[in-house]
Amino acid sequence: MEESTRPEEIALSDLSKILSDGHEQLVIETVLEFVDRLFAVLGLIDTKERKNGKWHFRSHPAWLMARSVLETLSTDGQTIFDPDYWGPGGAKSGSSTPQVDLKMSPSGAAIR
Repeated sequence: MEESTRPEEIALSDLSKILSDGHEQLVIETVLEFVDRLFAVLGLIDTKERKNGKWHFRSHPAWLMARSVLETLSTDGQTIFDPDYWGPGGAKSGSSTPQVDLKMSPSGAAIR
C-alpha cells in the first residue's frame, strides 16, 4: 500500500455509533477512552485534534500501527512481541545480540 501524504482521521462520534450496536454506552465510552489514551501515549495521534473529538493520525505508518494494535487485541493468541520477549531470556531465541543488564545512577544515567 502506498503511503498517504494526508494522515487518516476518524471522528470518535462515528466510532461510538458503530460500536453502539448491542453495547451499553458506558462500555463504549470506557473502551474508546482507553484506546484514545493508548494511541496518545504511543504518539500515534495529534493531541490537538483529540480535543475536537477526532483521532487524527500523525502519519500513514502511525495509522497502520494503530490498526495493528487493535487487530492484535481482538485476535486470540496473537501477540505483538514473542511471548518470551520480556522474560529473563529476552529475545535470545531469534537474536545473536547478548542481553545487557543496566543499572541507573542517582542522576538517572544508565551504567553498564
